[in-house]
Amino acid sequence: MNIRETQTLHLHPDGHAITFDQQTQTLTVFNVDDGKTVSIPAGAFSLLELAESAARIAKQIVYEDAA
Repeated sequence: MNIRETQTLHLHPDGHAITFDQQTQTLTVFNVDDGKTVSIPAGAFSLLELAESAARIAKQIVYEDAA
């Protein structure tokens, strides 16, 4: 993987997006409605923590909907 690449983690059909820049270790959320962005520092452990939390929440939603 080229570390100078910004990777798109999520792209919403409306154009909102979450990206990660490995070189600067920055997680960015883009809001196309108002053109604003929010960036936070996020290294490898932060990404793992975020992924684990997102997976846990998604499973709760899926299992609640299935019940």
